[in-house]
Amino acid sequence: AGQYQAAELLTAEVAADRMNDVDCARVERAWAEARREAGLAAFTDTVLRQGAAAWTHPSGARDLPGRAAAHDLLTGQVRLGRWVPGERTPRAYHGAGAAVGAEQLATS
Repeated sequence: AGQYQAAELLTAEVAADRMNDVDCARVERAWAEARREAGLAAFTDTVLRQGAAAWTHPSGARDLPGRAAAHDLLTGQVRLGRWVPGERTPRAYHGAGAAVGAEQLATS
């Protein structure tokens, strides 16, 4: 999309461990909104000025409190565990990870 400077900066933030999963989810949401509203220039400007800290909560917090369940913010899922091999479990699911969308749990 021609936003190589922003992409390179964010890649560097990830590589230097300065970007967590909450940052990724927040930046992805801003990117999707910028693409819908033709706001790519403003998106790029914000990323170039603030990096992974762009669009943080007014408190400045960039992460969430500890979570009891494993959340995958990039896919919007909450991991529940693994399927147990058994008579009633389809063979393709044996040992596979099990997750539900956050909307099923009314979480964000």
